[in-house]
Amino acid sequence: MTHNHQIHRANQRGIRTSDIGMDNIELVVLELVRHFCQTYAEPLSHNWELALQRAVQELGPLDGGRLVVSVVELLRAVRIERQTPFAFIDANCKKCADEVLPVELHLIMATRFARRQDPQNLKAESVALIGGEGDAQQTYAMAAKLGHAMNAISPFAEHPDLHLAVQSRLVH
Repeated sequence: MTHNHQIHRANQRGIRTSDIGMDNIELVVLELVRHFCQTYAEPLSHNWELALQRAVQELGPLDGGRLVVSVVELLRAVRIERQTPFAFIDANCKKCADEVLPVELHLIMATRFARRQDPQNLKAESVALIGGEGDAQQTYAMAAKLGHAMNAISPFAEHPDLHLAVQSRLVH
């Protein structure tokens, strides 16, 4: 599978990571998510190896390993509960790396609300992450677990107006 920037830009509109104020741990999680999604899309790509390598390089073997397990558990929950395809940007495309697609944004926002210990918004983002239908129990639980793992590595720095800015740009 070849990544075509024109098709990507025509079919999916992303927003820039800088526009949503992603911190370093969120950027690492987004990269891991993309590598694992690429592995699901193209099993022979072995992008899971790149995800493991990146996590250990960035966070060390213990924290990196814990984060990888939590990311995979969340993706497995999404794959079980989501009835529509999961759109993502190819982790190997450096031209597109600074964009976040709507579904990717729901995932990041779910973990952000988990890190803030905001169960109401965590629930809303979990439901949106699985396509807006269902109760998203597994996705909610795994997003909460990932958020906890992220906070253990890098405590969340509050951005009070960020949620409103992100929600006004979010395209479902």
